[in-house]
Amino acid sequence: MTEVDEVKLITGGEFSKNDDTLDITLQGPMLSHETGQTFLLVISMACKAIIACTRQLNKIDEEFGNRDYGTTLAHGATVIEAAIQENKTPGRNPFATFMQISRIIERTVSGTQGGLYSLFFHSVANAFMNYQSDEQVTAHTWLDALVTANEAIKQFKTPSIGDQTLITVLVAVQVDLTTALINNVDPIDAFGIAVKAAENFHINHKLKHPNPQAHAVGIWMRAAYEGTKLKLIH
Repeated sequence: MTEVDEVKLITGGEFSKNDDTLDITLQGPMLSHETGQTFLLVISMACKAIIACTRQLNKIDEEFGNRDYGTTLAHGATVIEAAIQENKTPGRNPFATFMQISRIIERTVSGTQGGLYSLFFHSVANAFMNYQSDEQVTAHTWLDALVTANEAIKQFKTPSIGDQTLITVLVAVQVDLTTALINNVDPIDAFGIAVKAAENFHINHKLKHPNPQAHAVGIWMRAAYEGTKLKLIH
């Protein structure tokens, strides 16, 4: 059985037996202290954006689910943000950071969406594990991680068609990011193009609201993008 196979799609605490996320071995590339701090800031901004949009996501979920999608995601975002603020997240090591995020989501985000997000970040972590510790992290490294994670979550048959939206929108992001980088677009601008792919994603134009799963991806990606630009400017 592979490591990915061991991940539970429906969350409930099985994957991570306790709250200790500091026992993760550092593997893969190491970022500089400054880059690591920027990385944590970007993640923090993404979490805060999801938390701030909890009620909005719940509102648009009225057409799609149980009116609690925002609350569901915010549970995980709150714990991830707390770990960063308490200096419990190893920002200099992407593998360890994403593995910690995966474990937190597995514990705190219920249902199929929690399982998919947990598996997604678990697979992102594994992608970084395949690089040497002294290798430079580039835009293509991030693209490779996205491709690896998307392939992992596409392997699973979700219980309902609605649950497939997260996978579909992440693939749309991957396609636009790949095209931008192939065309030698500046990496930050390519990031912005990928963000718009998520923000402009629609499943059914006849519905009053966008799909909450797609909208949530647009929210946390936009926050991460703006955080990245903010640090580069300063």
